[in-house]
This record gives sequence, C-alpha cells and structure tokens, in this order.
Amino acid sequence: MVEEYGRSVNEKVQAVGRQADYLKLLSQAYLQQGLFGPAYDALAEALVLQPDNPVLHQLAGVSAARIGKAQGRPTVRAEYYAIAEHHYLRSIDIDPGYIDALYGLSILYVFEVNRPIDAIPYLERILDRSAGHTAALFVLARAHVELGNREAAINAYDRIVARSTDADSRARADRNRRLLAGSP
Repeated sequence: MVEEYGRSVNEKVQAVGRQADYLKLLSQAYLQQGLFGPAYDALAEALVLQPDNPVLHQLAGVSAARIGKAQGRPTVRAEYYAIAEHHYLRSIDIDPGYIDALYGLSILYVFEVNRPIDAIPYLERILDRSAGHTAALFVLARAHVELGNREAAINAYDRIVARSTDADSRARADRNRRLLAGSP
C-alpha cells in the first residue's frame, strides 16, 4: 500500500514537471509568433509551478517588456517595464551568470526606461563571461553614448572591431567609432 502511494506521488510530481515544461514550450512558441500576452500568461502559470526557474523569469521579462513597449499610456507602459525588470532581476538572483537575463535587463535599461548607467554593470558581467559578446558591446557603447562617455563608447566599438567575426558588425562598429571620433 505504501509502495503504491509512493508511485502515485512520483507520477504526480513528474506530471507537474511535464506541465511546467509544456508551458515553457508554449510560451516560447507564442513569443516566436509575437503573441506576448499569451506568452506572459503561460509563463505566469509555469512560475506558480517552478518559481525558482531562471529561464521562466527571463522569458517573462521579455514578454512583459514587449507588452509594455506596445502600450500607449505611459503609466501602463511603466507598469509593464517594472514587471519586466522584476523578472530579469529575479532570474539574475537565481542564476547570476545567466547571460540572457543580464542582456535583457540591459536592453530594458538602455532602450526602454532611460537608465543607461544601471545597465553598465550587467553588461560588464556579460563581457566578463563572454568577452566577444558583440550585442552586449553594442549596447555598452550605446549606454556610454547616452551618458556622454564618448571615449568609453569608442573603446566598446574598438573591441567589436577587434573581436567580432561578423564583417557587418565590424563595419557598423567602425562607422560608429569614426562618427564619435569625428573622423570620416
């Protein structure tokens, strides 16, 4: 009898794990289709099952940020951006090296909520783990431009030119560097 209960308990626990996996996959399919509201709803349900899953929080951050970006009313937009920030920070709290969450939070700070100075430490954490992370270097350069730190931005572009394997990224970084340096 006890053995039978044990099997039943294990089956239920495994079923809940499969349900969380299903909701994550469903949310990713919604995200690929640009259905950010349904994606967020699926992730909120999954987070009830696995509240300490950094991937679920990161994806919820993406969803909330995209919903916020679509809002016409600034107060509603700010609410969604705050939700996105919460999820990104929670993901980073659970997994301090999770690059996708660090990057998502940095994008939010630089491009959506005009807090570029807050993005810099997270971008540097990405670059400590992955020195050639071209996308993070572009965002770092943009953050420094927004802050008026021209030399630091030029340095970030120089790093892209020196490290990127993508010719288009190198060319774009070189063009941006030259514009900041005041040379043609």
